[in-house]
Amino acid sequence: MGLRIGIYNRHMSARGGGEKRTLALAAHFSRKHEVFLIVHERPDLSSLERYFDVDLGRVEVVSLDESRSLARRLKAFGRRLLSSTLGS
Repeated sequence: MGLRIGIYNRHMSARGGGEKRTLALAAHFSRKHEVFLIVHERPDLSSLERYFDVDLGRVEVVSLDESRSLARRLKAFGRRLLSSTLGS
């Protein structure tokens, strides 16, 4: 898997153009990267997939309440990456 990418959208329930672009990017990037959709409240993914005609099967949704653990995971990943590149 490539990069770890976090995409934040505050107003996912609005279902407008910004949300469409957010989900389209998440779906696209998830083909080669690990993607996290960071939102305030967990949306109904199947409803969003149908409404916007996107496949979010490879996207992990994280609410802001859960984002602290995500930040720790990403930070730990960054430390491992840094130490592996500095050590060589």
